[in-house]
Amino acid sequence: MEVDQKTETEQVQKRALKLKEVFVEPDTAEADKCRVTVRLSNKGVLLSGTRTGPDTPDYKIMLTALCTIDALLQAIKDCAKMELLFIERQKLEKVDREIIMVLVDVDIDGETRAATGACQIKGNLLETAARAVLDATNRILERCFE
Repeated sequence: MEVDQKTETEQVQKRALKLKEVFVEPDTAEADKCRVTVRLSNKGVLLSGTRTGPDTPDYKIMLTALCTIDALLQAIKDCAKMELLFIERQKLEKVDREIIMVLVDVDIDGETRAATGACQIKGNLLETAARAVLDATNRILERCFE
């Protein structure tokens, strides 16, 4: 019985989408704008999403979340639709930590779910935003990979 559980766990880990990188570059067409690109990996296949917008910290966080959703949509083809409903950076006073929280609307076969995710800010702020989106969506999207 334990062997079957390990095998199932290993299969889920192989299916999970993983963050490869997030990078930002200036938009050459417009001043004060930037281009954010998020790259994910799924079974060795690289997926990416790119968005352009204002070069401000809060906007770059939102662009990163949207890029992550764009890359996820490439991975699942037409299995689901997703929309970012909410993203916020929060300070948890009791534990003196900062997190990024997201709420993503996921529609699979006409069934809509609100997917919530969060990730503690430990390093790169934009990578944290992408990881929060993955936290929200990886569990729900598993059936798209079956």
